[in-house]
Amino acid sequence: MKLYELKFALVFSYFIFSFISGYAQTPIWSGKNIHLGSPWAGNVTPSNAYGQYPRPQMVRSNWINLNGLWDYRICDVKDTFPSFFESKILVPYPIESQLSGVNKSLLPTQNLWYKKTFQKPKIRSNERLILHFGAVDWKATVFVNGKKAIVHKGGYTSFSQDITDLVKNGDNVLTVQVFDPTDQGIGPHGKQMLQPENIYYTPSSGIWQTVWMEVVPDKHIERYVIVPNIDSNSFQVKVECQGDLNVVVKVIDDGKIVSELIGKSNTMLSGKIVDPHLWSPNSPFLYTLDIAIYDGKRKKDQVKGYFGMRKFSIAKDNKGTERIFLNNEPYFNLGILDQGFWPDGLYTAPTEDAMKFDIEVIKAMGFNTIRKHIKIEPARWYYYTDSIGLLVWQDFVNPNQGLPEGAKEEFEVGVRETIEQLRNITSIATWVVFNEKWGSYNQKGVTEWVKSLDHSRIVNGHSGELLYVNDKLRSPSPDAYASSDIIDIHAYPNPRKPTFESNKASVIGEFGGIGVPIEGHIWDDLQTGWGYDGLENVSSLRSKYTYMIDSIVRLKEEGVSGVIYTQPFDVESEQNGLLTYDRKVIKLPIRFFADINSRVYTNSYATRDSDSFSFLSSADSAIISYGARKKEFEKHINDSAFLRSLIVMGIGQNDTAFISRVGNEYFRIVRDPISKANFKLLVRTTNSVNDVGFSIIGKHDSIINRLSGPNTSEYLLMNIIYSSEIKPGIISGNPNWDSISHSVVPKYGQLASERLNSAKMIYFLEHEDWSNYGKAYKIHFDNMLTTNRNVYHINNLTWHVFVNVKDTAVLSTAIKAIEYSLSKFDMRNPNAYDTYANLLYKIGRREDALKIAAKAVEVSKNNKEFVETYQRMKNGTL
Repeated sequence: MKLYELKFALVFSYFIFSFISGYAQTPIWSGKNIHLGSPWAGNVTPSNAYGQYPRPQMVRSNWINLNGLWDYRICDVKDTFPSFFESKILVPYPIESQLSGVNKSLLPTQNLWYKKTFQKPKIRSNERLILHFGAVDWKATVFVNGKKAIVHKGGYTSFSQDITDLVKNGDNVLTVQVFDPTDQGIGPHGKQMLQPENIYYTPSSGIWQTVWMEVVPDKHIERYVIVPNIDSNSFQVKVECQGDLNVVVKVIDDGKIVSELIGKSNTMLSGKIVDPHLWSPNSPFLYTLDIAIYDGKRKKDQVKGYFGMRKFSIAKDNKGTERIFLNNEPYFNLGILDQGFWPDGLYTAPTEDAMKFDIEVIKAMGFNTIRKHIKIEPARWYYYTDSIGLLVWQDFVNPNQGLPEGAKEEFEVGVRETIEQLRNITSIATWVVFNEKWGSYNQKGVTEWVKSLDHSRIVNGHSGELLYVNDKLRSPSPDAYASSDIIDIHAYPNPRKPTFESNKASVIGEFGGIGVPIEGHIWDDLQTGWGYDGLENVSSLRSKYTYMIDSIVRLKEEGVSGVIYTQPFDVESEQNGLLTYDRKVIKLPIRFFADINSRVYTNSYATRDSDSFSFLSSADSAIISYGARKKEFEKHINDSAFLRSLIVMGIGQNDTAFISRVGNEYFRIVRDPISKANFKLLVRTTNSVNDVGFSIIGKHDSIINRLSGPNTSEYLLMNIIYSSEIKPGIISGNPNWDSISHSVVPKYGQLASERLNSAKMIYFLEHEDWSNYGKAYKIHFDNMLTTNRNVYHINNLTWHVFVNVKDTAVLSTAIKAIEYSLSKFDMRNPNAYDTYANLLYKIGRREDALKIAAKAVEVSKNNKEFVETYQRMKNGTL
């Protein structure tokens, strides 16, 4: 691709992405017409959005749920408090999600504003009102009645604030300003990308976990830490609160108190449990906690919670091999890589039942471990891993991979907050620090720091530091797994034997990724499906999965302590899940996975039947070929679903002419041709001015431009005019420009004239016809300065003007064009400043040229070429 063509592809791709991200906006919340909705999407309403108490390990009864419909508005980052709000958004679903009712992107140049009116609850003189946020991505500034209450950065951890002194009787207004640059910022963003593709997905900006308030005593339990010790049948607990208060901690088993501690707050207390019932995935037993604090004899506060008695460690088995141990016994971790994305809610599962389903079905398939991949879940998710019984390898959310200034600090704040927030979770066995070198730094030091923050868990310093694809190592590491408790390789698609070291267990932190797309259950049927071993069918999934697990049986005997299969569910463009993204189809029966996995690990839970899975259907192994469908075209000319699937298959076959034909029939019958589901298809099937899509784009130009940005429809139309009407006359090798002009301009007007001129400009550039190139350049960029329409790289084209054109009128336009580029796109591009300086020098503006040349030197950080140009200008020898 030529450099001057590259910008067209990027700009065009951005406009399409912006359009499909923004089109589905509705004036009021609606849970209807969810694309690829999960079975629970239809159960979501503004009145029942996450009504459960959000903090299972520290429960109080006096709380107010603030989930539901809020007002929202998207503003420029420079704007202050909005004077009005656009519409409603359903909290706690991120704004990009369908369940939010907005389904719109948030850009790094924008702020998202929320507003909620609430009634002040009854608060006695010795009580306080605490406002809680489960998670807001990324930077949240919270106001109560216009006064700033708290600022929190970090999209994955909870935060709270005492707002007693900010509320008043009657109505109160809660306002939240959110800034989320996603991958363009310094904060950890996980697998979220502004332009998602391959293994990166749609962002989840704004409030994505429960917002709630609770009335508490002025002296109340702020948090507690509990640490079990099975070796001594004991536990330690510290209850944190303001002041020196008396503490009573009761440990309860089936209504009976089995241990009771009395002591002081903010002090580590020790207790015993006689013959404790140990927690494990096969027996996920949890003790109930009852914690109360007293001021003298008067009870001030009380919370309910739970914990499990368990121990995670690395030790030698009876053969002397280092293994992962659970409760002082070797315990093979048969895990799966769960990323926690949903087609309807993105980061937010549609309902509590949906959240629970993921954990239940993973265990039913015979796994005993979940690697929670680069995401922190709500507290209730961990309650289900605790109570259903699955080990958790918890990834920290990696730094921005480019490590811009400030990224390391933000990462470390997130790590510390994550550990403190999840410290009491029973099922978290392992902290995973880094993944596949994504933003990794000082691994040894960071790993040791994490160990200092939590001595009770295994620390996996770097999952996939050594990454093998088709048995080939991607990149070496001279000091791999320094200070880590685990050697963790990734091997795609097939598992392979890792290395072994003393005092470290060896695991395969990722393998598998067999891609099996299921028609009708794909996030974007126009995006090429993706799996780590290409795309397969259901039959090959059966044989390949069996082969992989049989390999694991052998590797287990050779000393491997755990494996993580990629992955339980398809995610957006990835079709390598065992279930589809919408959780409606399992690609092979649950019983198949349970039976095969039992060769590695016996799981009694996996053999049970459950009504929770009754809606799951099995994938159909029969695949109707493209050729067979093509023959059925005429019979299904009014069947939009059939036509769409035929188009998608035709795209895969590059059957352009037939695609256009089917597309014309499809867009004659669909009701909303520019909906999110249809717009990309419209663009892909519209190749000619005679196609139905050409008139549809022209008819809806104002809507397209409003939702995706100025000139988007014009770019689309010009591209179609060029492809079908102008390009054929050019590729002949000797274009008759006047003939082409007389053919297209009267029919299609100004857009045809613009596109024809830009085609001439590129033609004359490639043929080094500098006189005509200069004329076409001037027409194109004079027009750009008026319409803002340009799809070429300004600096690249302008440099050729400087080198080859002498016409002062063209040079004048070139100066205006490069000034435009520097103000819009090329502020940090030394080449653009160099072009600008050379143009100024060429027309005799020597002093101005020197200033700009100095800027090129500065921006390039003293690049030799720009320094030499500056010196030659200064000496008058250029």
